[in-house]
Amino acid sequence: MPGAAMAERISERVANAGPADCDTALAEAEMRNAEALFTGASICGAISRDDDATFLLLAAQARAMADMAAVMPESLPPADADGRIDLSNQPEPPFGVIDLYGFIYGYGGGAGPKDLYRDAVRTERLF
Repeated sequence: MPGAAMAERISERVANAGPADCDTALAEAEMRNAEALFTGASICGAISRDDDATFLLLAAQARAMADMAAVMPESLPPADADGRIDLSNQPEPPFGVIDLYGFIYGYGGGAGPKDLYRDAVRTERLF
């Protein structure tokens, strides 16, 4: 299943992580790729730093979408009369992109805990 390999890598990194690793993930957030941001979110969540985990989760999702868009073809073939696009002649995306998309779909989606968004101060700090 796409995403399972990434989930396994993240789980391994979280197993031995602690507060300093959460701090590092936050400090390096603007330089990290999507997988590293998801890892940081998981680390922060594992030590009950939910607001920090949510920030990193949202940053990871935004970064992942930008990364995946960068590997897509610049243009697609025209649609047929029924609106279908034939992608059979397009190169297959690299496995890393498929794994990243699978991770978001199966493991890393959502916007974090709902109670955060019900608290105006926490929400303001998040954004």
